[in-house]
Amino acid sequence: MEKGLPLDSRGQPDEVACAIVYLASEQASYPAGADVIVDGGWILRAGGET
Repeated sequence: MEKGLPLDSRGQPDEVACAIVYLASEQASYPAGADVIVDGGWILRAGGET
């Protein structure tokens, strides 16, 4: 699976946690209705299909 990822590695829990911390912070008070995909580029592999 890792070889199929554009970043050539699996995500680590702390990498996913960074996105969660950002979204829970005051810095994320402005974005609305956005998808934040934390998948190491996996979605690119499928041509944008999940």
